Amino acid sequence: MRYPGPVVRFDVPALNTVFGLFMLSVPWVLFGLSVKSRPFRTRTLLVVLLIPVMILTLPAVFFGVVSFWVDEPLKTVDMGGYRVRLHRLDCGAPCSYAIAVDQERVLIPPLMLSKRLYVFDPAADARTEVLGKNLLRVTTLPYNEQHPEEQTQVFQIKPHFLF
Repeated sequence: MRYPGPVVRFDVPALNTVFGLFMLSVPWVLFGLSVKSRPFRTRTLLVVLLIPVMILTLPAVFFGVVSFWVDEPLKTVDMGGYRVRLHRLDCGAPCSYAIAVDQERVLIPPLMLSKRLYVFDPAADARTEVLGKNLLRVTTLPYNEQHPEEQTQVFQIKPHFLF
């Protein structure tokens, strides 16, 4: 599976949630300001344009608050100039744990560039082994009796984050 390119994130997951909720509140603040605006046409146009956006932000705010603790950092491997971090993903009762492998580079603390390399599903824990420069092996541990097999993937990591 191919994952989208790198994204800018905060090093602390709580800051990602706070920033996301802040961005989702922008249409609500603009709506409040537009209601107080003087010209009737401007007010009507802004209200009509903002109401659909506000309706779309409601589910996003709900899932942003509910999914606050969806990933738990497990291991971090410093690869010289960047790091590879393993996260345990938990989507709750309907599915099993998964292990995400992310490549990260700190831009300006606490901002970083992050790229999802792979997701092992199902998996609860993993071990890593550096095989060489920009070469990493990740092996998941057996998940349960229904999934006793180990999953192994060797990553040839590009240090520049592009394709």
